[in-house]
Formats: sequence, structure tokens, C-alpha cells
Amino acid sequence: MMICSIVREDLPGGCVDVLSEVLKVVKLQGALFYNGEFSSPWSLGSPASRSVAPYLAPGAGHVIIYHLLTEGHAFVRLLDGERIALEAGDLVIFPHGDPHILEKTARPPKPWI
Repeated sequence: MMICSIVREDLPGGCVDVLSEVLKVVKLQGALFYNGEFSSPWSLGSPASRSVAPYLAPGAGHVIIYHLLTEGHAFVRLLDGERIALEAGDLVIFPHGDPHILEKTARPPKPWI
């Protein structure tokens, strides 16, 4: 899992859009975007990308799942990992397609994946 703030100001030359920098080194053959709006409490479980790849991108060698939090606060975690706080503008990338949970709850729920 990789977590990036949308803008970093501490780099030489000033502000950098992290998503743009990541996309410079990734060769994309296609993309699917889903937009969701949730009311607290909510939880979204994502299975391993290899299990959804045949449905999302038939024939693709690899599927990279990411989430961009556009407003509010949330948490992300691998199924067996610790919760990591996110805020608006944070980008979370799962380059190896690990199953994970994105959530906004008072207490961490039990995984259902």
C-alpha cells in the first residue's frame, strides 16, 4: 500500500501533484473510474485485484486499485493491518492488488471479505 498527499510542497521547484508523478511512470492500457458518496458510518471492502480483474479488464496482466479521498476523513487498512487515517486529497494505491478496507467508522469492523 502506498499513501500520498495530493500536493507536496517540500520538493525542489515547489508543489507537485503526486498522482501526475505516479502516472508518468505507469503505462496505462485502460481505466475505470467509480465515484461514490457515503454517509457515516460506512465501510467498503475491496477483494484482491486478481479476483476482480477478469470482470474489470479481461485479458489484463495486472490491475492496480486506488482510492482518492476528495472530501472528509476516512481510514484505510489491509485485512490484517493497522488503520491509517486519511484526509481529503489523500491518494491510496494498492500496486500489488492487496485486499483492503476503506472505512469511516467509530470502531474498526470485522472484515467480511
